[in-house]
Amino acid sequence: EERGKAQESEEAAILGRATAETLINSMLYDLKNELEPLGRVELLDDVSEEAATYFANLPSSQRTEASERERSTMLNNRGEVFLAKGELDRAEGAFEESLEIRRELLASSPEDANRKRDVSVSLERKGDVLRAMGKMGEARQHYSKSMKIREELLEMGGNQSLASDLSVSLGKVSDVLLREEKDLESAEKISSRAIQLLESLLKSDPGNPELLRDLAVLKMRLGDVWLLRGNRELAKNLYEESSGGLGALLNSSPADDLLIRRDHAAILFRLGDWYAEGG
Repeated sequence: EERGKAQESEEAAILGRATAETLINSMLYDLKNELEPLGRVELLDDVSEEAATYFANLPSSQRTEASERERSTMLNNRGEVFLAKGELDRAEGAFEESLEIRRELLASSPEDANRKRDVSVSLERKGDVLRAMGKMGEARQHYSKSMKIREELLEMGGNQSLASDLSVSLGKVSDVLLREEKDLESAEKISSRAIQLLESLLKSDPGNPELLRDLAVLKMRLGDVWLLRGNRELAKNLYEESSGGLGALLNSSPADDLLIRRDHAAILFRLGDWYAEGG
């Protein structure tokens, strides 16, 4: 009986820790998303530090695969805070540590689709910071690896979330090809594929604001490609579609949605430049 009570107590403690770890990560993620558009990410310093301290002080005897997964999520969230603050070396370190943990977890269960997706997320985050550091070749490599995993998962019968993930990867690879490598043909093909994927997703979820915003941004980037390729009319059409989509989102979203306002301003500048250069 005493042994049974001890086991129940231990199971309750494990469940309590798991709940606390999930709550820590959820809070850090949610706060970052709220504060980043306001330019106040530095307010997360203490929360981020406490989260790191919690996992660092967790005894090795109490570390499980589940807690390691939560630790990797904490590191990704922490890396995003550093990236938003411009602390690129610290962001790279956090993302790399998260990636190492997730690769180890995948190695112990190589067919686990969720663990494959986790690795794809960490690869994408590492690509983000490498790009911010100006290491475009390395950034593209990480984005491409992330994209490949997501393509494989989708082929295995992935859901709408995985399709959305893939569209993000396609968009980031395309953007590097356009802005850094000037490979306009490849950028056009990948951007068009991402747009087709998003349009397909929107057929079953037509009011999804995240998908609508991603689609508008991708059309803006594809407009940039066609402008550089000399097709000004097609570029203008894409800019106008992008502006219309973002304008509709602004009308239906809270007034303080700064990300949509930022994107809408960017497309309006493009349209202004288009007309200023002769229409």
